[in-house]
Amino acid sequence: MAKLPAYTKVYNHLKGMIAKGDYPLGHLLPSEPELEKQFGVSRTTIRRAVELLARAGYVEVKQGRGTLVLDYNINQNISKITSISQTLLKKGYNVRPRKIHMGYVDADKLIANALDIEEGRQVVRLQRVQLADEVPIAIMENYINPDMVQGIDRFDNSFTSLYKLLGDEFDIHLETSIDKITAKVADFMESEMLHISPGAALILMRRVTFAGGIPVTYDHLRIRADKYQFEINTQGIVKDF
Repeated sequence: MAKLPAYTKVYNHLKGMIAKGDYPLGHLLPSEPELEKQFGVSRTTIRRAVELLARAGYVEVKQGRGTLVLDYNINQNISKITSISQTLLKKGYNVRPRKIHMGYVDADKLIANALDIEEGRQVVRLQRVQLADEVPIAIMENYINPDMVQGIDRFDNSFTSLYKLLGDEFDIHLETSIDKITAKVADFMESEMLHISPGAALILMRRVTFAGGIPVTYDHLRIRADKYQFEINTQGIVKDF
């Protein structure tokens, strides 16, 4: 993996302290000036580290109050990061991509912000239609910072699950993700690729995955709503509704 920036090192250290209970649940983290002094870094570095903690569900920034330490164990149980391919494999389907197209494109503003890189920088783009028991299930596009996956070209058309490939071949083990899930109807091109009628319901997922606080992939997925569903397990006591 690429050399860790300062804000990622601070993020990892704070995450470890929260996990050990050095910063108790329900209490506030030290103020920004105190953290600056503790780590010997700039305020910008501290703010980026805290932003990553908030994304991962460790803390919540309370305007005018400070940064509150959350019960991460409960938040983490809400959703375990996994890929569609891994989920389908566990359910017993024979999963394979129809074909994988791997290339390089310039990152637009959306992709650059997601991967925390400069706009216009080249990124790896993977495109494929995923099949389950030979039925097309999803159109997948993944964007990755090439510095993190040098040599990934040699795996073109030779893997089923990108997340498994990242772990097995690049020692990148995804820890958290930010998912935005909405619905859409299939346009003509999507209907042709997925063998459905134009206007059929699709699940649209945009996901940013993280390892060690660093963005790894930006995923854009269009999934057949008639063939796939999400299951969320939650824990805790309901106090209000």
